[in-house]
Amino acid sequence: MSSPSRNARTGAVALALGAASQMAAGLLGRVNLPWAYAGWLLLVFGALCLCDELGARRPLNRAGVIMLEVGFVARTVMLIVPEPLVTVRAELTFVLSCLLALLLWSVALMHRSERPKAIGMFGTLLSGGGLAMLAAAHIAVAGVGYLGFADLFAALRRPDAQSAQATITLCAIMGAWASAVAGLMWTGGINGGVQPS
Repeated sequence: MSSPSRNARTGAVALALGAASQMAAGLLGRVNLPWAYAGWLLLVFGALCLCDELGARRPLNRAGVIMLEVGFVARTVMLIVPEPLVTVRAELTFVLSCLLALLLWSVALMHRSERPKAIGMFGTLLSGGGLAMLAAAHIAVAGVGYLGFADLFAALRRPDAQSAQATITLCAIMGAWASAVAGLMWTGGINGGVQPS
């Protein structure tokens, strides 16, 4: 295991604090969107540090950044557009793009060995599971409503319905993933052997 760079350590702190702020803001509701937005910027900074550590020129890492940018735009729309239907659509875009970004970076980690690969598998299960629940909620499969994904699609038909539980579920997935990856970055384990593609 190599010693962590300053970029890795800074990114680890930003990822952990940014993900924690998202969870706290999600639990406190829509009134805290400005605070969530500030925390989101911190999370994005940590993710960019992660991409530097993983190799910014690699396609999976670039694709993850693009998905995160889509989430950033959706988060901005959620903050500034007062129209309920637009906000719900932005929230759906936010959830989908964030889960895709986590999935792409998790797959990129799986190209490494030992601990990074294990964390990549963990992240793939978390984000892939979230995407599967989102798809199941879209086709109205029973049993996914308690995580809020079904509420998100219901809010597309009735914008006055509550859909915040889906964002809270996303923030929990993101928090678990970010904690694992931040620990890897903090200890310098992120640069453990890259296997050939």
